[in-house]
Amino acid sequence: MNVTKLMLIFAGAGLGGVFRYLISLGLKTETNGFPISTFVVNVMGCLLIGFLFYAISAGKDELRSFLIIGILGGFTTFSSFGIEFINLYRSGQLKIGLWYAGLSNIAGFAAVYLGVKLSQWI
Repeated sequence: MNVTKLMLIFAGAGLGGVFRYLISLGLKTETNGFPISTFVVNVMGCLLIGFLFYAISAGKDELRSFLIIGILGGFTTFSSFGIEFINLYRSGQLKIGLWYAGLSNIAGFAAVYLGVKLSQWI
């Protein structure tokens, strides 16, 4: 296990979380019921991971760990979801990508609902 890599991810995730919080302070949390700050963060994260994933050469593992896994992971995991779908599509596995996207959303919404119901029950 590479301790340096873990520390870079840890530091990046903290920064990503702070960036997310600052953006939510700068934007209204909801505009007409639409969660604009979350939407903006998710779209920004997707744009950044799309750029960084291919812009940073494969030999730069520590930089990739800090920026992509750390900062973007702390900023939004939606960007990871997006790049995984694009990678499936680019590798000719669109059907798996569509299943992944659909099941992730359905299971995620169901899990949130279940979590709410469990907290109410307890």
